[in-house]
Amino acid sequence: WGWWGFVANYALGWVIWLVYWATNFPLGREAISAFHYVHVSSFGELVSTWPWYVLVVVAEETMARCYLITRIRELTGSPWTAIVVSSALFAGWHTFWGAAGVVHIFKAGIIFGWLFHRRRSVVAPAVAHFIFDALALLPRE
Repeated sequence: WGWWGFVANYALGWVIWLVYWATNFPLGREAISAFHYVHVSSFGELVSTWPWYVLVVVAEETMARCYLITRIRELTGSPWTAIVVSSALFAGWHTFWGAAGVVHIFKAGIIFGWLFHRRRSVVAPAVAHFIFDALALLPRE
């Protein structure tokens, strides 16, 4: 499930990017490049950076999926309201990526939230999140 969550997140990311391209990047080109955050340039940097992203994934998934979705669902009675509100808050934590990044993060939040709701576990969204972050860290040069 985690792998399929990653695939859905990645594929929809490309769809969003193609829409940006077709509409002449209305949210700005810089914001799109910021979506790929840190680029490592050596194996040593890659090895030393991954533990940080494991910690980030665990913290974000615990807060956004485990706590927020569960709590908002208790308050509203609606799993989809909980997923959308949690995704909006999750995207709001990433405003430093600009508008384009927030759109991508909101999309990821919906997918990861659906995985959490479907599987009743944080493992699948955490795996999808980690695979996505790990691939974004790979050296590009």
